[in-house]
Amino acid sequence: MKKIIGLALAAVLMLSFAACTPSVTAPTSYSVIGCSEPIPAITEVVGSRSFEGSSTTLGADPEKGNLAITCSYTDVTDIEKDLQTYIKKMVDSYGFTETTPWNPEKPTDGAVLTKPSEVEGEVLTMTITVPDSTSYNIRLESIQQTAS
Repeated sequence: MKKIIGLALAAVLMLSFAACTPSVTAPTSYSVIGCSEPIPAITEVVGSRSFEGSSTTLGADPEKGNLAITCSYTDVTDIEKDLQTYIKKMVDSYGFTETTPWNPEKPTDGAVLTKPSEVEGEVLTMTITVPDSTSYNIRLESIQQTAS
């Protein structure tokens, strides 16, 4: 009997802990150094998607902003439609150029979009990767431009 009560108490504690754990909230925009105008997150363009999480890379002076942000989305039902819509919006409304076009026939190849940074000698790069048939990752970063 004590064992059953102990197990029940443990289950109640686990459930209460899970209920108090904050959920991960998807960003509404992506912001990095070299871009004073925040870039809308994919969910602002295509609608709500399951958000797995994000990571940021800070520069030497965190007050200046992020050097990079990476966001992961899962349980996506129509990757082709999402990415075509989002890439079109980035090109048409936010000045990005599709330097590595996304190919629906080879979705896991991903895409790369770029635009000039407001920081001299840098470029904003958006890399979209598709690890599997139901998820994608978006990374926006300000990187040193290489001489061509």
